[in-house]
Amino acid sequence: MNEPATVVNSQADDVLLLESEAMEKGDTEGSEAALAWLQSRPGMDTPRHRWLIRLLMARVAEQYGRNDMALHLLGELTTSAPQLTLEDWEPALLFEVQARRLKLLRLKAGPQRIR
Repeated sequence: MNEPATVVNSQADDVLLLESEAMEKGDTEGSEAALAWLQSRPGMDTPRHRWLIRLLMARVAEQYGRNDMALHLLGELTTSAPQLTLEDWEPALLFEVQARRLKLLRLKAGPQRIR
């Protein structure tokens, strides 16, 4: 009965494993090359795969100080999350998206942020 969840988590793990390769590419060729490389991965045609690739792109953008781009990507992920099916749903990843987005918004607001 747990098999479908295992398969889904396995697919997520496979996609998320691309992060280290993307970071290596970013270190050698720059953040734009890393983001383009992630965006052009073959076989990422399901809504879940596209969502995960966007998450990786946001992580990479944040790592390289491209906070506005990361915020944009995280905003897209937040907007598209309700369209994921229950089978594709992964609460921990959505929590990560919201936490990263909040952190970046706080950084952007700076010291004059509202308490």
